[in-house]
Amino acid sequence: MNAKFTQVVEKYLSEAAGLAQEEQHQQLQPLHLAIPMLEDPAGIFKQAVIKASGQDAYAGLMRTLRKRLVRLPRIDPAPDDVFPSKDFSAMLKKAQKLQRDRGDTYLGADTLLLALLGDSEIGQLLGEVGIVRNAVETALKEVRPQ
Repeated sequence: MNAKFTQVVEKYLSEAAGLAQEEQHQQLQPLHLAIPMLEDPAGIFKQAVIKASGQDAYAGLMRTLRKRLVRLPRIDPAPDDVFPSKDFSAMLKKAQKLQRDRGDTYLGADTLLLALLGDSEIGQLLGEVGIVRNAVETALKEVRPQ
């Protein structure tokens, strides 16, 4: 299946792969995608988390994601290429299904975020800092560009 991504999603996917490579990780995990999506100052993930749970919860989530990132296995020397993990591939397939169900031509950041929120590890990390997934999904509807 040939996926069509918005420029923003292409940027996030590229940054996620770059982060995995920079951290010497061979597999691309949903965690690698969550970090650049949250670090984007104008991004909908950051806006939705802050709207749903506040600035402190956002800061706590960033710390928790970074802590989890350094626990992932490293390859030395750093791999030339990174490969999508099973969880990353499943999350991307879910995003593409949501895209089709919505009738969207391109997979946008909001659709990608909904699929990312469905990942078990991301859900667990949200819960660790007291962020309720449903609250983020509701906030996403409010901050989503029309």
